Amino acid sequence: MFGALATGRFADCRDVSIAGAPHHALAGAFIDDNTPVAGYLSLLSYAVYTLLIYPIYCHPLRLVPGPKGNPFSILGKFKELNSREPLDLQFEYYQRYGTIFQYLGLFNPYRLFVLSPAAVKRVLVTHTHIYPKEALPMKFMSEFLGVGLVTATGEIHKRQRYVLNPVFRVSKMQAMIPLFIQSANELKSIWISRIQSDEASGGDGVFVVNDTLKEMGKPTLDVIGRAGFNFNFQAVLGSYGIGDGEDSGDVGGLFAALSAAVDSFGMWNMLVRLYFPFLRYIVPRFINSRIEYENALLTIRSCCKDILDNRKRELAENPNRDEDDGEDLLSAVLRANINEADNEKKLSDEEVMAQVMTFMAAGQETTATALSWALYFLTQSFDTVQDKLRSELVNQMPSPSHDPSLEYISSSSTYLDAVVQESLRLIPPVPWLIRTCGQDDELDGYFIPKGTKVYISPHLLHRAKENWGDDALEFNPDRWSKTNSPLQKQFCAFFPFSAGPRSCIGSRFAMLELKSILAVLVRNFDFRSDTAIVHRTLTAAVFVSAACSPGSRTTRREWNELSSGQKSQYVAALKALAAKPQTGGIDPRTMSLQDFTNLHSRASPYAHGSAQFYPYHRAMTSVFEQALEAVGWNFGAVYLDWPAISQSWWTHEIFTAQYFGPPRSNDPNFCVLEGAFRKGQYNVAVLDADIADRRNYPNPTETCLRRCGNSGSAMTPSEAVNARYAATSYGAFRGDVWSGDDRNDDFVFYHANGHVVWGGDGKNCDMANGSSSPNDPLFWFHHTYVDKVWWRWQNRCPAFKTSYDGPIVNGGPVGQVFISQLVESWGVTVAQVMDTEGDLLCYTYSTSAGDLPMPSITCPPVTVPPTPTSTPSADDLWINAMLIKLVKIKAPEAPSFGGAAAAVGGSSGAVVEDPANAIVLGRDMFNLTSARTATAEISASQRSETLVPTPTVSNSSDSGNATATTTIASAVEPTPTHYDIIQSENSTIVSFLIADKNVTIPTSNTILQVYQTYVETIDADGNFDRLFVEREAVEYVPLEGAPENVVPGQDPCYIAPTLPVPDEWIDMHKLDRQRVRNSEAKERMRIDAWNVENCGPVSK
Repeated sequence: MFGALATGRFADCRDVSIAGAPHHALAGAFIDDNTPVAGYLSLLSYAVYTLLIYPIYCHPLRLVPGPKGNPFSILGKFKELNSREPLDLQFEYYQRYGTIFQYLGLFNPYRLFVLSPAAVKRVLVTHTHIYPKEALPMKFMSEFLGVGLVTATGEIHKRQRYVLNPVFRVSKMQAMIPLFIQSANELKSIWISRIQSDEASGGDGVFVVNDTLKEMGKPTLDVIGRAGFNFNFQAVLGSYGIGDGEDSGDVGGLFAALSAAVDSFGMWNMLVRLYFPFLRYIVPRFINSRIEYENALLTIRSCCKDILDNRKRELAENPNRDEDDGEDLLSAVLRANINEADNEKKLSDEEVMAQVMTFMAAGQETTATALSWALYFLTQSFDTVQDKLRSELVNQMPSPSHDPSLEYISSSSTYLDAVVQESLRLIPPVPWLIRTCGQDDELDGYFIPKGTKVYISPHLLHRAKENWGDDALEFNPDRWSKTNSPLQKQFCAFFPFSAGPRSCIGSRFAMLELKSILAVLVRNFDFRSDTAIVHRTLTAAVFVSAACSPGSRTTRREWNELSSGQKSQYVAALKALAAKPQTGGIDPRTMSLQDFTNLHSRASPYAHGSAQFYPYHRAMTSVFEQALEAVGWNFGAVYLDWPAISQSWWTHEIFTAQYFGPPRSNDPNFCVLEGAFRKGQYNVAVLDADIADRRNYPNPTETCLRRCGNSGSAMTPSEAVNARYAATSYGAFRGDVWSGDDRNDDFVFYHANGHVVWGGDGKNCDMANGSSSPNDPLFWFHHTYVDKVWWRWQNRCPAFKTSYDGPIVNGGPVGQVFISQLVESWGVTVAQVMDTEGDLLCYTYSTSAGDLPMPSITCPPVTVPPTPTSTPSADDLWINAMLIKLVKIKAPEAPSFGGAAAAVGGSSGAVVEDPANAIVLGRDMFNLTSARTATAEISASQRSETLVPTPTVSNSSDSGNATATTTIASAVEPTPTHYDIIQSENSTIVSFLIADKNVTIPTSNTILQVYQTYVETIDADGNFDRLFVEREAVEYVPLEGAPENVVPGQDPCYIAPTLPVPDEWIDMHKLDRQRVRNSEAKERMRIDAWNVENCGPVSK
């Protein structure tokens, strides 16, 4: 017989009987019944046959694909599985053998894996009655949990599920989100205090979580306490010694008990229980483990019994409490049990106790593990996935004190949801689902004998390339946004909480808890790890820091700080960004240089000459920085400290053929012909059709960068820029008109000087034209430096981090801006970009040559910026829609670095139907005293934080004139009136009360907006213009001893004055020419004074 078996001549080994020893077929083939050793040999032969011969040569599952067994070993694949991660070996089998495979375990039992959709569905959904959970593990778990939902089978499970299903309905789970967030916020406060302590002691502001699973177990235990039992374990606060003791009990003992209970289900403990239970009473190691487990069980059960007794007592005392009034899960279970009319379906006290134990153990440990893995995956993609998730969270929670909304946490279409789903895909809570075949069956064409252990592995199916693509093993949350998700193809592609009637009833609870805690933590902290995870058990330390800590900030460096290799790399990154196709969006991962140029062109009227100047360009530069990262540049935005070289800037190496080419081209079309950005080698933006004519000159080719710099002309020196740091408010720093400092406004002083000197008059070249300046790489050097100037001022005083005032062109009145208003184009608020070391932005600047010592100031107190108090009503929005039909104006000409063209969105000469483009501030446009005038006003709410236009409408008509004029006023609560409007027979006079000056407006003109010293109008032909108050001319008076005609760069001490702004540039940008000339005269006299004071007088 051995020979027949060895050669496989038996067609069906099931024909060989092994029952009836000592006279069974195998023993009888060569042993005499009457010998004294017959019984022992018969037993031995039975063991050999059962453990070696039958599994390898006779068992029907040997026909299923899989690795071959060893006929001389009873270890099966135990050694291989024990020497490496079992899931990795099983995944190799899956890849090699397909959707059904087997291998032998210890003592050669078969482990059958079925992974095809049909087989999984049969086992878990349609035929669960013949595939119950494996009995022995359930027996062990029942000792711990009792007969609850996890361990109950058959009719008992059905009955319990029937009673508990209403408890876990969607609305009730969503109502618990605030409890999840509360626990997360407690952990947040602890971590913040730890980080602050580290910073105070001279550290980098990093809190190291050495045991991530244990740390995540604290908020999840508090969650199950609050949401599950209305009980405050204070696991987070108590573990750090700051709990108040109320309700908490011995949380340390409970933690230890839960850990010991979980450890008791480890591999070695389970093997001993299964095969050698006597060792638990004679081997010290297993004796200790058994005692720890029994003590843990007593601790957990005692705690659960106390909780259950308390809830019963409270329910008896308040039987009429509204079940939706924040009721915890246990109270809901008890209420559902009481309300069940059919006594046979009610849960016994033991069954209710089992549910409490299940909530306590399964609900806490499983979620803590999932959170730990999610954080680990985020540490491995901190510069991509983690940053993208944090950006979404910051948009949802603008301030660290904000909580995520219930709608956001509940949504399945957020990036947060995708991150959680992707983490559960790679590491599902339970890697295997084990069932026992209760009767002979067939799966995927193979005979499955009764008693077979059937394994279904979410872990393997979640990593199948046929389900998830070639990157199935990678952490990629973006896959969840695809419309062709595998979830729509196969039911078993993703089932982290099992499937069918035994799927996890608390899956919604777990998902909402995971998302709530993760949202709070990632919103407020940056996570890094330097440990690679090899095994499923998560042991790596996670380094937690504030979302922007000293160790995580980007340092923006000056060009001269870069190595030669980095300079070449930066040039290549700029060219790569320009070569990308236009997308029309603001996703830095896909944006091209054309996108930045078009966005800047559209927003130019709003982003210059108003309070939004600095926030707008900071937001733009930050997105540009991220776009550079997408093309391989990871060293932050680069600036050029040009005021430090203002007297000889044209000699700098950036203007050589090696890098960016000369400041002025001799080409007839001014195309750059040298350097990396020469004609034919660099793509410039072609403006969208509706704004194309804002660029005053034709674009002969898409590869012609036009440059008209004024070599030999001085730029604003460091000393002049440094003077603006004496300002103690944002308006004074920026230089608004009423500050009395003509030189500081962004369209007059150093910002405009950089564009004009490097770009000419704006008629022929890119750099000086507001609609095309981002085409020139010099723009990004310049505006990164501009941001540094604001950054230096902001870091002088804490109050400057929130100081924000001045006019805002996009619909707001003079002096009335809100820090919560949106920054034009970029989808962020002013508040979000005010702090460069906050939640959205995280960078600092290096020190450069132009950083002179700043003048002394006294820091003002920190004040809370004003915020809107109401939002638009339905009536306001209806009025707004109606005005679209009534208001028709012509778009302005080319946008500028100065001034606010109130109309935007259409090409020059086109009709723009947008009520936000016709705005009158202060009093009503017409303030007639005539008794014949009737004025009807419809008041609107204050402007909302989202800048939704909600105008105030005044319809004024004169009975002597059939023409009715419709005007639109700002929707913000008006500031104190600073002007009057008086109508005469042939004109309208705007009288400025503070300046005591007038501007006369022809009657044919329509007033768009009134500022402190000028009025924006549209004439009868639709032409945009600005009309300014008359100014007294400031005469330049030479200072005795001051040098005349200083040549820039020739004298080591004397500073040359800056280049006068060309008349063409002033007129094209519709600036106040007298104000510009006054500013230049004042600045020249300041330079004279500086030269005499610092370099001495010159002899005549």
